[in-house]
Amino acid sequence: MAKIITLAHQKGGVGKSTLALNLALCFKDQLRVALIDSDLQGSIYHLKDNFSELEILAPEKIG
Repeated sequence: MAKIITLAHQKGGVGKSTLALNLALCFKDQLRVALIDSDLQGSIYHLKDNFSELEILAPEKIG
């Protein structure tokens, strides 16, 4: 059965994307991980070149 971890906060700049990315990196070796960034800024997608070990899709490809 799938486990879902959701990170949310109404304020920007509190570290949601950073925490989500770090959790994905920690879990990727033991589990199948899908990291979905629904932020309009696409913070995680813009970091994709720094994390080649994760497959990060453009927001328009998720839809």
